Amino acid sequence: MTPPKRCPSCRHPIKRTQPWCEVCERRLPARLREEVHQRRHALQAAVAAAQGWLVQHPPASERELQIIRLLVEGADTMSVAERLGMTADQVREQIRQVRRRWGCGSRAQLVATAIRLGYITVEVTV
Repeated sequence: MTPPKRCPSCRHPIKRTQPWCEVCERRLPARLREEVHQRRHALQAAVAAAQGWLVQHPPASERELQIIRLLVEGADTMSVAERLGMTADQVREQIRQVRRRWGCGSRAQLVATAIRLGYITVEVTV
């Protein structure tokens, strides 16, 4: 069993999620206590926003990313199917599933979303 976490100031046992004990927190000057309180709330809000974003943008599978990469290269459904050993219907269904999950109305929007989410990188040459 792991030993309990201890307050760095007074060495009282504390929860693993706490930086210090309540007694030491009350010893902090009021302005520091208020700043800690505000930053905790800001962090909780940021974590909630990040979790919401992750729920709205579920990850793509490796197979789905292979298909999207081929679409970026300009491949049509039949050539994607041939290159990946799939049927055209399977390719269309995979594309439909990702578009639905990401809320994309078209293949172009799907590709743009994959780029925005960092799944695809595009090199621009001048």
